[in-house]
Amino acid sequence: ALSNGTVSHPELESIQNDLLQTASELEQARINLDLYVQARETLIATKNRVEQLAGYIDKLQMQRLDSIQGLAPGQRVLRKQLNAVATRTASEIQNIHSDMTTAL
Repeated sequence: ALSNGTVSHPELESIQNDLLQTASELEQARINLDLYVQARETLIATKNRVEQLAGYIDKLQMQRLDSIQGLAPGQRVLRKQLNAVATRTASEIQNIHSDMTTAL
């Protein structure tokens, strides 16, 4: 607390407390801003990774799954199931990418 040795005055004390409270709230605002900036940078990096995953899943379907030849009937069923999982995954990627783009 500030003091110059004089007797305190209720209004001056009130103003001093208000200034201290304001300083505290501003300090918290700075902390929140720093947290937001860090989170935004993390979200941008994650969005870039999601974009890479989209390309990876596309290649997985178009090049790897579709190029397998000479499968037995049970293997063809498994390939179809894996292709369905990859399609759902691609859809999830598209949805989260859209949500991330909206959030940014």
